[in-house]
Amino acid sequence: YEEIVSTAKACKAKFLAFSISECQKSESNTGILYNLRNDLDRDIEIAIGGAGAVNGISGITYFGNFSDYYDWIANK
Repeated sequence: YEEIVSTAKACKAKFLAFSISECQKSESNTGILYNLRNDLDRDIEIAIGGAGAVNGISGITYFGNFSDYYDWIANK
């Protein structure tokens, strides 16, 4: 987690995208994603998808399918 935050800041990332496995516990992922969103500048976009991704986290874009994610990333 700390490595993601420090690297995103050091590289001046414009966005981060994560694919979350269904093998991960959603409660743990949700907490980490909330913290990540709070620890990064709001101008860094965060996108998530995958079978373990949870929709509805404020400030994080959720993709329920790869096609929508592809369209989003292709426009960055």
